[in-house]
Amino acid sequence: MFIVFWLILFLFLLPISFIKVRNSKEKYIFIYKWAFFCGAFVWEDLLIFSIFNILLALITLYVNDYRIFILTALSFGVIRTSGETLYYFLQQFIRPNFPPHDIHNHFQAFRHIFGDISDQKYFIMAQVFLQVLLVAFLSTLILLILNWTSFPLQVIY
Repeated sequence: MFIVFWLILFLFLLPISFIKVRNSKEKYIFIYKWAFFCGAFVWEDLLIFSIFNILLALITLYVNDYRIFILTALSFGVIRTSGETLYYFLQQFIRPNFPPHDIHNHFQAFRHIFGDISDQKYFIMAQVFLQVLLVAFLSTLILLILNWTSFPLQVIY
């Protein structure tokens, strides 16, 4: 049931993200406030991730093996979180002034929670948060591989 929902969700998001990317020209539109659950920060991310997730869901349904979905989703989590962790680590030491890296205004939600924190503090917190996610994804991936036969084989509709 979850795989079918996942497929429908990304079949819905694919044309929307395609239209947004096509119409945005050189402008970056951040969507992380609602699209973070699938690893997307901008519409361009979501476009590619939609294609990826549609293919993943179709393959999982075709072979009727739920473990393939879990393994691939966790592998994606490891790779994506590694890249974002490195991004936030590097942001602490460079000062680019071009989009999308000049993201000072995107920290306002965190400033409402933590007070008037500096961009440097935000980058540190984001880096550590993503490192924690990386550890969670990697640990779960390793446990899945070690206990492959313990996970359900068939997708339940």
